[in-house]
Amino acid sequence: MMLAQDISLVSVVLFIAIGMLVFLLAFLFAKRQIMRFALKSARRPHVNIGSDAPMLLREKIHQCLEMTQSICYEPTLLSEEVQNAANSNENHYYYRMKALDAFSNAVTTLQWSDSSVPRREPKQTIQLYLYCLCPSAAGSKGATTIEKFALCYTQARHSPAIFGEQEFIRYMELLDKVIRLIKLDQKRRSKSLKAVDMEVHFNKNALGGAETVLYKKSAENIPMQDMVRNRSAVGAGDVTETPHTTRDISSGYSSTDRSSSPGSAEKLLITDSKIA
Repeated sequence: MMLAQDISLVSVVLFIAIGMLVFLLAFLFAKRQIMRFALKSARRPHVNIGSDAPMLLREKIHQCLEMTQSICYEPTLLSEEVQNAANSNENHYYYRMKALDAFSNAVTTLQWSDSSVPRREPKQTIQLYLYCLCPSAAGSKGATTIEKFALCYTQARHSPAIFGEQEFIRYMELLDKVIRLIKLDQKRRSKSLKAVDMEVHFNKNALGGAETVLYKKSAENIPMQDMVRNRSAVGAGDVTETPHTTRDISSGYSSTDRSSSPGSAEKLLITDSKIA
């Protein structure tokens, strides 16, 4: 009888010990998994940059961090060292670099000639940027040219497809057409002047005086040559001007020109003497 009680007591103790051990192992495993998922989903750094700095310094730090989102820099890819190395060895990047440098130089020269030309935003696509430079091309025949150039630019910059000499010549021909569209759009906008029509009415008030009331009408874009023509003296002969088209205006670039330097980019731009 005593032996049976001792055996039952030992079994109870062993059962309790095994249960506690299983519970401890399950607790450690669950804690490990919880910490693992917590570390994966944690956001770092947990403390904001400059949180312990003075207020003026903290504001300056935040301003500098916000300015990094608007920084966009296109370096010159085809340097002299790279060009010498490309000429000595076969490669697949030479014409890609020339194409990207040609576009950057053309935009830089446009900005030198006209300060109103905007810069490209960091996350702005090349197609949207060209539409910003030439708004009149949207919905016209120029949109096809811009789309083709955007595809060639994407191929030169991102696509793993072959971009050789023939693709580069096609790319430069499209760039020539795009520059013509931009210069033609700039010329049209420079010739238009926004005029505001106003009407003046004199109303009598209760005291017998007169008060002036101005009414503004909707503004219209009036060609500058029409305004000058209307203001000219009576009897002067009207001078008609033939509008320029993209075919009449030459950008000065030939498809045989293989250079992508800033000097060759200036050939893509139309000088005022050529337009006149």
